[in-house]
Amino acid sequence: MTIDIEVLDAIAQPTNSLVVASAPDAKAVRQPNAFLAQVRPFPTERKPRYDALYSNGRVGMSSVLEDVREGQDDSEFFHPSEEHMLTARIVVGAVRDAYTRKDPSTPEFAGRLALQARYLQSPGIDPFPKADVAGNCTVIAGPPGIGKGAFRRRIRAYLGEQPVPHKNPSPATHFVWQMKYLEMPFPSNMKVESLISQLLMHMDARVRGVAFKDSQRQAAKSNLARLRLFTHAGMVGLGLLYMYDLDGSKLNRRPAAECIDFLCEFAEYTGVPVVCSSTYSIFGVLDGSSGGALTLANGGVRRFDYMRLDSDWRNLVNGFLMQYKLTVGSTNIAFAADKAIPERLMPAERAFVESVSWFEGCLMVETLGLPELLFTFLGFLWQVLSKKKDANRTVIEKGDFDVAAAQYRKGSGLLRANLFILLTKERCSQVEVNRFPDWITPEQRGEKW
Repeated sequence: MTIDIEVLDAIAQPTNSLVVASAPDAKAVRQPNAFLAQVRPFPTERKPRYDALYSNGRVGMSSVLEDVREGQDDSEFFHPSEEHMLTARIVVGAVRDAYTRKDPSTPEFAGRLALQARYLQSPGIDPFPKADVAGNCTVIAGPPGIGKGAFRRRIRAYLGEQPVPHKNPSPATHFVWQMKYLEMPFPSNMKVESLISQLLMHMDARVRGVAFKDSQRQAAKSNLARLRLFTHAGMVGLGLLYMYDLDGSKLNRRPAAECIDFLCEFAEYTGVPVVCSSTYSIFGVLDGSSGGALTLANGGVRRFDYMRLDSDWRNLVNGFLMQYKLTVGSTNIAFAADKAIPERLMPAERAFVESVSWFEGCLMVETLGLPELLFTFLGFLWQVLSKKKDANRTVIEKGDFDVAAAQYRKGSGLLRANLFILLTKERCSQVEVNRFPDWITPEQRGEKW
């Protein structure tokens, strides 16, 4: 696409970023919504929905697990469940709904942004213009390692992170950008000033010069910084703001509530949907003590909970065994699954537990029903199998499992893997105790730990 350099120069100026043309001819045919056309609807049927989220062929409907022998980017280990697909439909639907109210083919779109830009130049008595409808806010909560990061990458791939230039979308505008997706981790200090500054920097890096020129970078620290962010979120046609990496250590900081309140304000003024991805610790501020947190979850709280024995857990385990032609030792090992496996991982019908092999049950206990930890453990197990001498390396014996478990607990940088160590305070380190809110479900918060 050929773009007029003079128009681009005009876009880079904060007060002239949107070029408004003369009044359109009343007889002119209205153009289709160029923004909405860039975001395809999320499929409604299961197979297309699954394919839309899951495309790397590592583990899925064919029960094929990525080759742990190669150790390739285990951060991408992902197994979408029905909750993942439902959440994806909600998030993509919120983006499309927001774009239906941001039609660059209408003069109202250009007029609102021009008013915001003029306000930045000379703040007046009139209030800063708000979006007609606030953006939908969704909270995604789950324990560490459940697949929140992989889900975020799937949403990013589905929407597309590269800005799209639209030239002459209508007689009302000469040129406008569309940034369908922007993601950023919560700042470590959880200060609003840092959050605003980093968002402006991210925006400016993606659409060079749209937020501020080099001589204006200090303006990001002024009292107009948040209004500048609101304005330029509209100027780049932002479709979704995805905030992630929120855990108990950040929520415990005093400014955390201000950050959450600011995200609500961002959605209110820009009309841009916001997704906040957090550990279970977010439920500590969703109990009514924080109005901002409740507003941030006005689009609902989607829970990516521990995988249960009657869910896709067996598919994942069997996928590993079939892919590498492995079998489990036939030794009759008594395994009290009803005692070793916590209630949150048990199926509604306990009769299912009787058919659980010792291998499936021990895996569930060691990895807490978390896909990322499962993948990490299987990597240690494969190393143990590959080093066996004078033995069948295709059969997993209880001794192999125990050796892998010891190496896994020692080598894992996450919380101690063993479930009993995790849930018994007397045997937990101070760091583990401090991380409890990230792992404890809302239902467990009322229990005594």
